[in-house]
Amino acid sequence: MVSRTDQELVRLLARGDHRAFEAVYERCRAPLFRFSLHMSGSHEIADEITQDAFLFLLRNPGSYAPERGPLLNFLLGVTRNLVRRSKRSATDDLSIEDEGIENQFAVPETNDSPLDLAIRRQSAASLQDALLKVPEGYREVIVLCDLQEMSYAEAAATLGIPVGTVRSRLHRGHIALLDVLSRRTVAENSGAKL
Repeated sequence: MVSRTDQELVRLLARGDHRAFEAVYERCRAPLFRFSLHMSGSHEIADEITQDAFLFLLRNPGSYAPERGPLLNFLLGVTRNLVRRSKRSATDDLSIEDEGIENQFAVPETNDSPLDLAIRRQSAASLQDALLKVPEGYREVIVLCDLQEMSYAEAAATLGIPVGTVRSRLHRGHIALLDVLSRRTVAENSGAKL
């Protein structure tokens, strides 16, 4: 299908055009899955939530308002709500799936900040575990800005908060993540359990 705008694809999708759905799916599936995985810590939950986000769009194509931003941001907002709903309805702790998660973390080795140094020392599974211990509001901006590589403005639009709040939460989230990683390192070096 010729590259179409988000608005055109959603209009075609509303008419039942399967190729439009395939184009939206190909364009948005990977970022939605990564966001769900980082927020839930579970490969299975991320898979289910990603599917549910696309089902929501299929059932409610009119809920996408192009003037509010890109379709991906809209679907990330839907995914965010589905993750929150999933967490409220979960009765037991979420398990961390380490199959394939190593490929989800791309940590640059050029920055020498304390957070980057701590992250480089961690395995992907322990990093995901630490990320799950960061408060959800901070985790969302870390996932969107650091792992999904969204700009502050895009993350703000996706979360429905001001850009300044994104910056503040990202800063505090980095501090919280560094604290979790530091405590884990100290505990591992002393032989204590967290």
